[in-house]
Amino acid sequence: LGLMLLAGHLLPERQAVVHLDTAAVRPVSGGSARSGEKKRDRRLARRERRELAIGVDSELGLRPKMHAAASQTSSGISSKLDGSLATALKQAVPGGPGFVMATFANAALSDHLRNFVEHAQHARIPFVIGAVDEEAFQMLEAASVAAYRTPLVSERYSLDGANSHASGSWKRFAGMRTGEVAKIVDLGYSVLHTDVDVIWLRSPVPFLMCVGEGVNEFGEHSRFPCKPMLEADVAVSSDNMSPGRDTEGRAGYSAGGTFNTGLLFVRSNARGKEFATQWHTNVVSPARGSRYAPLTSDQQVFNHMMRKPNQWPGISAPQGAATMRGWDGRVTLG
Repeated sequence: LGLMLLAGHLLPERQAVVHLDTAAVRPVSGGSARSGEKKRDRRLARRERRELAIGVDSELGLRPKMHAAASQTSSGISSKLDGSLATALKQAVPGGPGFVMATFANAALSDHLRNFVEHAQHARIPFVIGAVDEEAFQMLEAASVAAYRTPLVSERYSLDGANSHASGSWKRFAGMRTGEVAKIVDLGYSVLHTDVDVIWLRSPVPFLMCVGEGVNEFGEHSRFPCKPMLEADVAVSSDNMSPGRDTEGRAGYSAGGTFNTGLLFVRSNARGKEFATQWHTNVVSPARGSRYAPLTSDQQVFNHMMRKPNQWPGISAPQGAATMRGWDGRVTLG
């Protein structure tokens, strides 16, 4: 399924995810704008602002508010971030390996980080943020956000400003994030990798993991049953973005669009772990002469892995099916 479209259909009048353009960075909230609901929306907006665990600070960009679960470990003792992935995961998911959302950014995207953190915390989604530079880590640490230093921090890495995915600095970033996703999946966490310019208004956990309220809300006779998603080792968004056709065609329709790794779910089972590891390898050190060697981005590599070579779309599913077989039949793709 196209995950981004699916998230937008979780409930008819409750958005789950908003994808921002780079110029649109102010926090937004879901809900109807109909005139009869304006007063209720204003009340909800005020309440949401009070409940947010992160606020705006003129110097740091983020400031902490006291939040009961923000910095507690499973033992109930406050945990100080030390820059490691292990500590960040322990803070994000105190109960141990399970679902976790992951994103990566540097301090230049502090406005995006602010939006992301505010809404992910309000939606009660467990998440970690991989800091790409020291400034980003310090900013997030000061706000008690579950963050850690990615390997790029020690390398004093910085983006060169190029928009092309063929740029050297972008390739290093792509190699880092595919490696970090593979690392987290290997630790036993089912990972939803998301671009930092995505604002989450609802938790995707009930649908992707088919637990809790998801069992009833996304039951067998709902528009989007969650049980078939349990078969997906990997799930990804698609650039085929017609809501109506997506609802009818499901995976078959999504297959005709470019798979977009800005929203990518990898389940921590044997097949998911194997795929994540090989995806990273094909990004950073593809075999010489292989079809992955000339590719310039992790998204291109993902699409080539999932599809048969020299065909389009090179992957297919029956009309209305929720999943399809990808990577030469080695994984089930949602």
